[in-house]
Amino acid sequence: MIIANRDKEHLHQSPGRRFWVFGLLLVAIITTIAVILQQRAAQNQSLVISCDAERVRGKHFIGQGGHFSKGELRSSDRAKSGRYACKVPKGQGAQYGFGFQMTAPEPGHSYRISVWRFKNQYQEGKLALKVSGEVDFYLESDQVSSQDNGWEELTLRFTLPYGKNADRVDVYVYTNGFLDTYFDDFHIEQINPTGTKAFQPQTVSLRIKSDDLKKIEKDREQALRNGILEAETSNWVDGVIKDSTGDIPVSVRLKGDWLDHLQGKKWSFRVQVEGARGWNRLLTFSVHTPATRYFLHEWLFHQWLEREDILTTRYDFAELKLNDQSLGIYAVEEHFEKKWSNTATGAKGPS
Repeated sequence: MIIANRDKEHLHQSPGRRFWVFGLLLVAIITTIAVILQQRAAQNQSLVISCDAERVRGKHFIGQGGHFSKGELRSSDRAKSGRYACKVPKGQGAQYGFGFQMTAPEPGHSYRISVWRFKNQYQEGKLALKVSGEVDFYLESDQVSSQDNGWEELTLRFTLPYGKNADRVDVYVYTNGFLDTYFDDFHIEQINPTGTKAFQPQTVSLRIKSDDLKKIEKDREQALRNGILEAETSNWVDGVIKDSTGDIPVSVRLKGDWLDHLQGKKWSFRVQVEGARGWNRLLTFSVHTPATRYFLHEWLFHQWLEREDILTTRYDFAELKLNDQSLGIYAVEEHFEKKWSNTATGAKGPS
């Protein structure tokens, strides 16, 4: 009788318990979806850093996204917006106004930088940037892109090359010191210059043991002495391509007859996958610097062949990492086999 009563009580409470379990699961699902959407929104949100010269702390302007230098130059003489601007006084030699330092910016990203300058008779005042690190270049501009009530907008656009690291980017304004010059509303924005989804290449992560890599280096040195790479005498060495499915054993050698395939650090390789597994459905393929095939010209030619339903090999671009060191963007080209198929046309190759 006791057991029966307990069973009846359990049956009586089951609907309520099921309701609470269902409610908790529903809350968990909604919370998970909200977190995912928030993360995606954060990933898609562009970096925006700006300074309107309204706030200072010590020797720094306080802006959106960080501190700008030369806060001691804040002036209420005139302003593009608000009450203050950055006044760069005249003096001997170059005089610097407010600026911002971007540390460890991500490769492959593009930026638009702008600042408003109060119009003057000598067009005094420039917008400049200096990139330091593996990537090293300098840009400046005093060209006016728009005007508004006596103020002129100066702009710069730049892209950090993919596969190379920049330690920092310094953006700032300066004058030649001839006149007092006013700047306001400094703006740094990460942009997508093409208006399309950012290029996200696949990665060929290739690992070759040190001793085998030395064999390849000797083959390259011999080719540079001879003026040509002789494929028949080039060493095939063992390697591994790492991807999401695990380690793929491969054989690797230098590729390309002419020395344009061996210049600098971007050497071309022939890769042969051991066994029938393949990498990205490729059994034998080459990776070479796009410069050897006129950059996009070769890719466009392959696209045309596919569109016209003409038998062709697969051709794409990927980042090549050799022993975890990025060598930048490479072209990946399928090599002819005794049996192969074209994925675009479905046509069978010669057997």
